[in-house]
Amino acid sequence: MFKIVTTCYNCEAFIKECIESVFAQKQSDWEMYIFDDASYDKSREVAKEVANGDPRIKIIENKINRGAVYNKTYNFIRHAKPDDEDIIVTLDGDDYLGSQYALCYLKKIYSKGYWFSYGGFIASKKSFYDSVAPDHLTPIDWNRSLRNQRFCITALRSHKFFLLKNLRDKDLRYRSGTLFKFPEDIILNIPMAEMAGEEKCFFLKEKIYSYRIHKNNDTFQNDDHRTAITRDDLSFREEYPRKTKEELVKWECDWDKKPIIIGLGTGRCGTFSLSKLLQKVGLYVTHELTPVVGWEDGKAKERLEIIKNSNLDGDIAFWYLNLVEEMNEICENIRFVCFQRNIDEVVQSYMQKTTNINHWMEHNGGHWQGDIFDQCYPKYNVSDKSQGIRLYCEEYHRRSLDFQNTMDNFKIFDVTSLNSESGVKSILDFLGINREIPEDFVNIRLNQANFSENKY
Repeated sequence: MFKIVTTCYNCEAFIKECIESVFAQKQSDWEMYIFDDASYDKSREVAKEVANGDPRIKIIENKINRGAVYNKTYNFIRHAKPDDEDIIVTLDGDDYLGSQYALCYLKKIYSKGYWFSYGGFIASKKSFYDSVAPDHLTPIDWNRSLRNQRFCITALRSHKFFLLKNLRDKDLRYRSGTLFKFPEDIILNIPMAEMAGEEKCFFLKEKIYSYRIHKNNDTFQNDDHRTAITRDDLSFREEYPRKTKEELVKWECDWDKKPIIIGLGTGRCGTFSLSKLLQKVGLYVTHELTPVVGWEDGKAKERLEIIKNSNLDGDIAFWYLNLVEEMNEICENIRFVCFQRNIDEVVQSYMQKTTNINHWMEHNGGHWQGDIFDQCYPKYNVSDKSQGIRLYCEEYHRRSLDFQNTMDNFKIFDVTSLNSESGVKSILDFLGINREIPEDFVNIRLNQANFSENKY
């Protein structure tokens, strides 16, 4: 089957023609996955109107802008669930297929045993050809490293899925560990061409892909970045070796099985700082993702769906304690990171933070102000607010320890772990994140109270 991957960011003016060019194909065995990357125009509305409910077209809406590399790897696999033999076709949201026989032509090529195709584009403006690098218009020079031919793999790009799944997670990221946003044309396609080799790569001469030139086009917006990536990063990385089809098919992808990360703790214990640490290593992890979760709500399944549908790697919030067991049962790949802090410090921090609010005792909003977070905490039959906070912390610590003693994927970290390279590494190791620890990863201390030398 053909699985068409379309990334879209503010393509309101172009997405209609893009989708219509797919509808026009004589080859009908296709699915189209449109990833709207947090557009702020009417791209989504236009796409939905043109798709008109056709089940072959899936429109996925990102809550935040993730970039083409994420959308064509992690996001694509999550939603398309491709098979090894599926043919993956890249069709950007501002471009369109220039022939109704484009997919038929590709089908004929792949029937001859090819694994990868490129070329066959025609630019919308003739002036484009006067300014592009020569290798933008010619086949790959297999006598030179592909990593010194930055424009050698141009649209129309397509490949068998078994090539894509062989890309290593580390090669989808900057050296800092953050996921590349672009340029996916070289980040993804050069390694795949290296693995396929000359005999399995086909250069399209037929002009079947219309490449639109406009002021927001990547050619103009990201050209310097693409040059820098090729010169300063990609050219220093190890080239991928040729592989047999058997080797490619047997390979287990190391980036499509990332765990959902759930961070938790009493609050005032470093969880906000934890979210910032994980964001620094390239994970899309939120802190207290809305809507809030009540202490007795028990909405584990709904919560996981919100996280997944928001294309997040996880969320961190104090309210997850009551959801741990159910989340662990229904999610096959999940990690729980629990932060703890000295209870006296937590009590004092909460007392300073919630002067006119009391989450831990029942009240009618008279003496204490009502607050949306009141529902998120347990209530205790005590006469003193600080005593209620203390009982809450003691219960939280006790139950967290029980989880750690019975679950391999639940681990408690003291907040002081953020203060040292070894502590930060222990957190990342538990999550299966193999990253160098730059200096700015250590001593991430945010939302700090002001009464202790170890402030978090």
